Amino acid sequence: AMTRAQEKLLLTHSQPSRFIQETGAIPYPVETIAVNPPQFVFYADLTPQDIHLGFAGTKAKQALIQSLQEGDSLNLIPTKHRQNWTIRHQNQVLGLLSQKAVRDLAKRHIYPDQFIFQVGEVTVRNIYRHLITHEITGEPLDDWYVVIPKIRICR
Repeated sequence: AMTRAQEKLLLTHSQPSRFIQETGAIPYPVETIAVNPPQFVFYADLTPQDIHLGFAGTKAKQALIQSLQEGDSLNLIPTKHRQNWTIRHQNQVLGLLSQKAVRDLAKRHIYPDQFIFQVGEVTVRNIYRHLITHEITGEPLDDWYVVIPKIRICR
């Protein structure tokens, strides 16, 4: 846990600690801290299988997609008929989730007609180059970039 702490590390114990005694550190007085645990936690690192790779809107936004970097803010917004999720950056549609991803999110009670993602919960995981080549000649048949999101919900 100590090596994975990103911002803060809080060490706690309920019994005297030999580690603390050996270091000579003076522990803070014991306080009761009221912590309300989150009601909903969900993490997902999406993959190219979770993205509709043939979505026409993706091809139209190549310059914007290529300018994105890991960690940039995205949003998942329901489609017009609330059957799927669009991937957006600054209100521009960059992609569409696959039906597999929609089903996987629904298993966690994240439905396009009910759930609203908050700012910061969806970010760029990576930019995937979707390249399909001819089997014999090796010439590119399709070549474009796709945004792959990651989801971090803790509320």
